[in-house]
Amino acid sequence: MNQKDSYYAALERQRAGESTIRDRFQRTAQTRDESEILEGLYAELGMKAYLAFTNCLDWMSHLGGGGGLSAERVEDAVKRAVASSLETMARDVAALRERIDRMEQNLAAVEAGMRRIDKFTLEAFRNIQEIEERIRQRPAAAAPEEEAAGRGRLAKEDAARLALDAARRMKQDGRRLTLASVAREAGLKYGQIVYAFGNKEGFLKALGELDAQERESAPEPAAERPAGGRFSETATA
Repeated sequence: MNQKDSYYAALERQRAGESTIRDRFQRTAQTRDESEILEGLYAELGMKAYLAFTNCLDWMSHLGGGGGLSAERVEDAVKRAVASSLETMARDVAALRERIDRMEQNLAAVEAGMRRIDKFTLEAFRNIQEIEERIRQRPAAAAPEEEAAGRGRLAKEDAARLALDAARRMKQDGRRLTLASVAREAGLKYGQIVYAFGNKEGFLKALGELDAQERESAPEPAAERPAGGRFSETATA
């Protein structure tokens, strides 16, 4: 192998090594992301435990360097230090457990809120569907209103004529006459019929006058003659 081949072989080994190291760091970063929550919970507890243990060792070193202290006194001091550290750790663990409990309660409250929102949303969609079905079931009732909206402004005489014609149809069918019902039947707005007649009394008066005019203009029926009239006249002659 010449010098050029050795150089290229070294480059290949360098590239392979860099790729391996890069992949290892990427896997480490992914693992760190996955365990970030767990590390956040226990980092503080581990740090406090380490500090407590370090303080205990420092205290033991001071006791041992003082001279003249018996082994029993050293043992008692170590026990007191360890007990104090354990109490601190127990309080930290209790505080951590309380924080976790609060987090679980908050998550449960959020989940319950989302369920209530889903319930209300479902009820709202059901109400909308019921309203749409009711609208589809009564297209005839909405037709006069749409017709009135399409007509727009009418002259007073035209509105009165439409209202009287509708009232006569309703009267023939035996339906109850009100300004609102007559307006729906005639395809008018309530304000238009009020503008034409003023009030219900004016409307009924105009309707009565129209009926009276029709009765007067109607031809009277011919008087029926008795069946034996012609024979009586012939007999008399």
